Amino acid sequence: GNTTQQMIDRFTPSVLNYHPGGVVILGGINDVSGLAGATTAAAIAGRLATMADTAIAAGIQVVMCSILPLGVARTPTAAQVQMILDTNGFIKSYVGSHAGVRYADYFTRMVGPDGLLPSDLSLDGLHPNAKGYSIMLPITENAITPPQPSLPGCTVTEPVAGSNRSPVWKHETRSPWIEHPSGPSWHFAPPASTTVTQ
Repeated sequence: GNTTQQMIDRFTPSVLNYHPGGVVILGGINDVSGLAGATTAAAIAGRLATMADTAIAAGIQVVMCSILPLGVARTPTAAQVQMILDTNGFIKSYVGSHAGVRYADYFTRMVGPDGLLPSDLSLDGLHPNAKGYSIMLPITENAITPPQPSLPGCTVTEPVAGSNRSPVWKHETRSPWIEHPSGPSWHFAPPASTTVTQ
């Protein structure tokens, strides 16, 4: 999976080159896990903020996501658990200080009483399973498009086979592509290891 620095390195080809109306930024857990060596919560959040700043400068709407907790299968240390909490705090502060940036708080809905990711939401303590994603889906939808009675004029199309277009997070239609005449199209750019990327 990608670290936040690797996400920065591919941000232009994976996001900017598609000229999306919005981007959902979810990353940091691989940094916490030590895949890029020693780091800090401030450094992780700083790299996530770099991507958000880049998107904002390009006129792209941004949704920042909290890092999910690690599960017992990953045997997280107390320092890793605290780093996740601290990074999420930095992310939330960034969102609060940038008008128009939205926040998808997965952590609060997916953390168990022990501070870890419950085993019924992930088989490996890192990647969500179907139940985990079913919790994340409405949180993501609400961050992208605040709840409203309907989406008049909304049409749904699938990506063309063999195209370079990447799928966005599934909407209530459960189809990976949503185009709305009066609103932006959204591009979902999570770490490459997640199941929603091509």
